[in-house]
Amino acid sequence: MEPFELVTSGADIPVFCWKLKDSFALTSSFTLYDLARKLRERGWLVPAYPMPRDCQDLVVQRIVVKDGFSRDMAEILLEDIRRAVAYFKAQPNRFKTDEASHFHH
Repeated sequence: MEPFELVTSGADIPVFCWKLKDSFALTSSFTLYDLARKLRERGWLVPAYPMPRDCQDLVVQRIVVKDGFSRDMAEILLEDIRRAVAYFKAQPNRFKTDEASHFHH
């Protein structure tokens, strides 16, 4: 997944957190907020949000891997992420979203 950089790998707790690579974000046609919205169209709840004070310029996206999350489900999620990235890359001049819509669990 070339545009992403892991922030946490799930080694300590079952959470994967990533950000857009800085070099990719400079010329990207999407933000993680856009990706979260696109994934929501496919039924995934993968929030994007800024970090707390003193790091609020860092926007991350995360998933919590719960009991019962199978390898098949993980492969479907990765394919949906790839599909969303391809969708955004095909629209290089689109308007990027710089803030999240309200996310409710």
